[in-house]
Amino acid sequence: MTAATVNFVDPVMKVHNFIDHDIHTSTIYFRVIQMDQTLLLWAGTDSSFTNLAVAMPPRDEMSKQGVGSLLLGDSLRSTGPAQRLAKLTGKQIHLSINVSISDNVQLAEKMVEERFVREMRTQPEKF
Repeated sequence: MTAATVNFVDPVMKVHNFIDHDIHTSTIYFRVIQMDQTLLLWAGTDSSFTNLAVAMPPRDEMSKQGVGSLLLGDSLRSTGPAQRLAKLTGKQIHLSINVSISDNVQLAEKMVEERFVREMRTQPEKF
């Protein structure tokens, strides 16, 4: 009987978490799940998962944006940020923004998108 050979491989998914305390005077938690050519980006003020948008990057440089769709929830606002992040990264993006800031949700969502972009620039290996 011969011994089995074990080959180690890199993990299929990598997780990156970070926190921002300065977005609209609230603490927002961020999670990035990195997979092969796909990112799941989640941000929220609590552990809820109330919406999910998916977007594909443009096929070529001539296309202005890729396609996007809302998979879960009733807020189409997540679709635009998902499309912009897909174009920026060149990867499929699943985006869930769950902010419970009632006075200006659109501004908070824009700030969340900008925070993801800033993290991408400072830690590109996480994306």
